[in-house]
Amino acid sequence: IQLSSDKPPMDVGFGLKKGKHTIEVDSLSWTDIIDKAVSKGSDYIKSDCEGGEKYLTDIKDSDLQKISKWVIETHTAEIRNSMERKFEKAGFNVQTVKIKSNNHDLALVKAIFE
Repeated sequence: IQLSSDKPPMDVGFGLKKGKHTIEVDSLSWTDIIDKAVSKGSDYIKSDCEGGEKYLTDIKDSDLQKISKWVIETHTAEIRNSMERKFEKAGFNVQTVKIKSNNHDLALVKAIFE
């Protein structure tokens, strides 16, 4: 994928705001990540991908269920709420722990499929 920023690559804050600087990076879809984890015998994923977790809502419930334990860090109430709804809809037991922060609405969404 290609990312753009108002700051040059490797600068603090690269990617926070779109701009004239670009960089191309390799990426994996959530389905690719899940399949790799399953192929290695993992049943746990911890995600801290600075907003990328919102794309989990596009995954089929049956693919999410391939991993029985998830911990997802969220930075906004909107993403947190969508993660809670998605995992509950997929049949997971969901618990959210809010993290005290001055700058963000940080939380950990824990989801267990039994």
